[in-house]
Formats: sequence, structure tokens, C-alpha cells
Amino acid sequence: MKKYIVLILIIMVFQSVYGNGNQEPMIAFNYEVSIEGMTCSLCSVAVEKRLNKLDWITGVKGDHENGLALIKVDNAPDMADMEKAIASKLNEIGYKLIKIRKLTDDKNE
Repeated sequence: MKKYIVLILIIMVFQSVYGNGNQEPMIAFNYEVSIEGMTCSLCSVAVEKRLNKLDWITGVKGDHENGLALIKVDNAPDMADMEKAIASKLNEIGYKLIKIRKLTDDKNE
């Protein structure tokens, strides 16, 4: 019995020391996209994959619980073109763009 307790303790120590390797890197998202129709975690994945196809989007994190996608944009087009491109990509997979909100000021990025 003591062998199992020692083994469990060793595993716990290794997880605490080396378990952080699977964390996602921190990304400073600069836009929040409100999306209609996201209902599950697979929706989040579908939105992430589709929006990542746009050249100027460098990071996406879907949030189906709040109907959002946080995006990191470099060399963004103007807001009208950005909305049109994102709306088109979302429409391809059955979702609707509600609005895009800027989170950060370009001067601080």
C-alpha cells in the first residue's frame, strides 16, 4: 500500500513541476467578435478554424458559452472590410456576425 502512495506522490510532484507544458501561449487579443449560433465547444473549434484562414488574423479563441471569439489581428483591413470578411467566413459555417468590438488601442500594441 505504501508503494502506491509513494507512486501517487511522485506523479503529483512531476505534474506540478512539468505539467504546465500543455498550456496555450498568452496572446494579446485585440478584437472581440460577437457571434450568433454558437452552442457548444465544437462551435468554438469550427469558428477558430474558419477565422484562422484569414491572413491578417494571427490568433483566435472561441467562447461558445458567451457567443464570442477573441481575435488577434495584425495589419488589419479597415473595420468595414474586416466585418465583411469575418461575416463571410462565419456565414460559410452557419453562424452570424453580430458585431466586432476593438479591445486595445493600436498605439499600445
